[in-house]
Amino acid sequence: MPPTKRASQILIALSAWAFVSAIASLLIFKIVYISALPTSLPNLTNDINNIQDFVVLKKISLLLAESVTTQKETGWLIASWGLWFVATWSAIFGVTTMLLYRQLTKTNPTEEQCSKETILDLALTGKLELWKAFWVFYIALPAVASLTVYQILAILRRTHVIEPTKVADLILTPLAYSAVLVIFLGAAIVVWRCSTNTPSITWRYLVRGSIILFTVIPLAKSAILLGHYLR
Repeated sequence: MPPTKRASQILIALSAWAFVSAIASLLIFKIVYISALPTSLPNLTNDINNIQDFVVLKKISLLLAESVTTQKETGWLIASWGLWFVATWSAIFGVTTMLLYRQLTKTNPTEEQCSKETILDLALTGKLELWKAFWVFYIALPAVASLTVYQILAILRRTHVIEPTKVADLILTPLAYSAVLVIFLGAAIVVWRCSTNTPSITWRYLVRGSIILFTVIPLAKSAILLGHYLR
């Protein structure tokens, strides 16, 4: 595969990873924010109207103090998350761009034309046999990625590197899970493009039907639910 095309595909994958991880981070942050709110705040107005003694006044004052503290901590958390998220992705894109630029400048035109295509190159260009694309990229690769991510996050939690309501958790957890999702979606696109590389038309439509059933429809439902939840 020409280095320019490979570089463009890597940058597209990184952009998709950044977008998905941003959405996942916002979702996790909203869950953390809602769980941190005092449950008795909706009844605060009624409590104020029914003040009759010092005990009730003290209770409401404590609720207000807790609410203000929570809002302040949430504000710092949001600012830290935003800064670290931008810094993380700036570093990732910066390092990747420099590496790709060095690769492009070191590649000769003769090497570009005579380079042998790997299985990944064949998959990305839609030239790989359907059975290989399906079992390797749609089944095996996402499964290995999911298991690896799960183990890494488990180790980080046991060592207290990431903890709930902490900035590290809002960065590393979405990055990990969104990477798996991007790999799975990329594998679905690869298999769809390679679905014509089979002598049997039945397998072609069975594979495409599986992609629609297990990838497209769940993704559409998740997008709809996510849109309602983030409002």
